[in-house]
Amino acid sequence: MLRRSVSANLSSTMKIYFHASTAQRAQYTHKILRYFFSRYGGTVLDTPDGADLIGASICSVRELSAVIAARKIATMHHVPLLIGGPETYIGDPLLAWADHLCIGEGYRLLSTLAQRGISAIADAPNVLSRGSSTTISPDYTIPWKEIPAIQTAPRAYYYLHGRGCHRKCKFCFTSWT
Repeated sequence: MLRRSVSANLSSTMKIYFHASTAQRAQYTHKILRYFFSRYGGTVLDTPDGADLIGASICSVRELSAVIAARKIATMHHVPLLIGGPETYIGDPLLAWADHLCIGEGYRLLSTLAQRGISAIADAPNVLSRGSSTTISPDYTIPWKEIPAIQTAPRAYYYLHGRGCHRKCKFCFTSWT
């Protein structure tokens, strides 16, 4: 049971801690999440202390250990866990660890959370929440003009230049992006 009130953040800046394994911290996804949440007016914390929400991204089932660790952190700090990333297409099974799943792109959700706080998660059309029977719609919106080049190593930068695949095979989950 979460002790923190859903409306506790209405008067202050939304604070989020993005959990990542040591290997993930240098990766593009972790850095871009931090960049956009800050850009949209939210506060990104380096530790989970004082966070209103714990966020994690899962790009592969091999990263499930990071999700389990994020669940432990969220439970210890009595805050909800939001998971996003390509692997969330599997939906319900991830709700064993997460309170909320962001399905599709999360840029619009990050903006909404930064501006309105944790209570906005209940109205997000692309968020699947534990115990909810609401139908969701993946968000395909990417703010292409706002995407920065992100330094991922001392002399290496990465730029998001596309999503999905042009082949649109029905058996592949990247065809929906």
